[in-house]
Amino acid sequence: MVELDEISKKFLHDEDALILATVGANGKPYIAGFYFMYHEEEGLIYILTRPNILTIRNIQRKPDVALLVHHIYKDDWKNQYVMIRGVAENVEDKETIKKVESMRIKKYHWLEEEQFLARRKTWAVIRVIPSYFRSFIRARDTSFPELRPPEHSHL
Repeated sequence: MVELDEISKKFLHDEDALILATVGANGKPYIAGFYFMYHEEEGLIYILTRPNILTIRNIQRKPDVALLVHHIYKDDWKNQYVMIRGVAENVEDKETIKKVESMRIKKYHWLEEEQFLARRKTWAVIRVIPSYFRSFIRARDTSFPELRPPEHSHL
């Protein structure tokens, strides 16, 4: 497992969605978008999704994945991202699913909680264990401080 830098950790906490790339049965890349939660203490990415989707079947066959969390500022020409490569697994134990449900409710409090909980029996969890990461976060660039996004202006 790899340790992310502090600004990348903050970026993962702040962003809402990621793109996950898996390897399909035909050996070709397959990508899908998901809401996600970053568990900083564990250093893991969690995705709560429907069971038996193609992404999970791909992971069960070949667990190597890559993911991209990105943000494009419309008033700026710069893209910000964290890209992670690692190993993913489908987690089926009820305790982990409940933990990830709670993480999702906390992070995405604006989602309809009652409707979310009503579907509780249909959830599956994908856990990503990072082995490599690369990031470009605008706040690192001190050449143009006036272009820093407001939430990173203190860095």
